[in-house]
Amino acid sequence: MKIRVALVLIVASCIWKPATSQVLDSLLLYLKQKPKFIFAFDTRRSFLFASDAKIFGMKAGLEFGKKIRMGAGIYSLASPFYREVIDEHPNGTADTSQARFRLTYFSPYVEYVLLQDKHWEFSMPLQLGFGKVSLKDTATGVTLRDQGINLFELSIVGHYKFWSWIGIGSGIGYRQVLTRNRVIEESLSAPVYSLKIKIFLGPIYRAVFPKPVPASTGAS
Repeated sequence: MKIRVALVLIVASCIWKPATSQVLDSLLLYLKQKPKFIFAFDTRRSFLFASDAKIFGMKAGLEFGKKIRMGAGIYSLASPFYREVIDEHPNGTADTSQARFRLTYFSPYVEYVLLQDKHWEFSMPLQLGFGKVSLKDTATGVTLRDQGINLFELSIVGHYKFWSWIGIGSGIGYRQVLTRNRVIEESLSAPVYSLKIKIFLGPIYRAVFPKPVPASTGAS
């Protein structure tokens, strides 16, 4: 049994090393190409404290060889999100009140395009997040919690273009929150998903502001 395991590990390492080397060589080749500026709205849905919530984001960056994208984005809740909190009093009684929950974070990202043709595209973005969460009592205005968080998110997204400027897209992934507060970590770590109409700004911009055609020259 041990011999079989050892053989499997040896074969796997022999396969893995050349494959890894080929991938790295390909990535370096793409990164040497002239980058193109990209911008996109990045709205998705997820779960906060087991309740559905919409997260609005926008990101900008550079695309290399239509294969690698990297940049950064900012994200926050798209609409007010409220929670019921319990207020305990010194006399042993307790009552509930409503508090508004806020989530904002800055997110550098890298994205690898798995497949791309005239209509279809599938890619795998990896995002890191650095931000904070807060909880404020709506009646008293008292901040009940205000702390920093870190997170990472891995997903697979895709879209289908009907025309060069419009299409439909979807995606699914998972967000893992890292913080010293276990309740916050477990309440915010959740799947993320999206289903939306996509407007591609690049083709629209090029249609509105076409590049001038250089004047032809020749000997008379």
